[in-house]
Amino acid sequence: MNILSRLIYKLKRLPHRAFAPDSDLSICLCGDFMLDGRIEPYLQKYGMMYSFKNLMPLLNDYDVRALNLETPISDRAGEKWPNKKFNFKGAPYLAQMIKRAGFDYVSLSNNHIVDFGPDVMKDTMKNLDIWGIKYSDATLNPKIAFLSFMDLDSDCCPAGMPNIAICMMRRR
Repeated sequence: MNILSRLIYKLKRLPHRAFAPDSDLSICLCGDFMLDGRIEPYLQKYGMMYSFKNLMPLLNDYDVRALNLETPISDRAGEKWPNKKFNFKGAPYLAQMIKRAGFDYVSLSNNHIVDFGPDVMKDTMKNLDIWGIKYSDATLNPKIAFLSFMDLDSDCCPAGMPNIAICMMRRR
């Protein structure tokens, strides 16, 4: 069995979805999703799910939904990454929004996850954990894995930061 076949085989066995053994599996991959504090006025005016309103009906057609989360989510102040033009950070309730929209997985391997330092990055993971959203990390004993890559550049990422992250999902 090749790698793609094994991935599809394992994806079909995610605990929250029921698949027939011979059924197809559809995966929706969304890129570069950024919800920093500047969205607050829109959410107050139009509602919490405003950012997802046009996307949610489309997501229902997929078995697995993933996005690249370009926003650390934390209520910690953190310290902006020096000499970086754009630093993003959103409130912890963004994890709930992502879950309510229907996403199963987010990639944290991008040039914004450490915009406010490693503690804010860890808060992001904790906030995703609270809502049961899988993300790229190094969990052991996987049943399924997503690989996430980023192109490192010295003005946005700390020295020695890995450029490949892995999300390995386990049946609970």
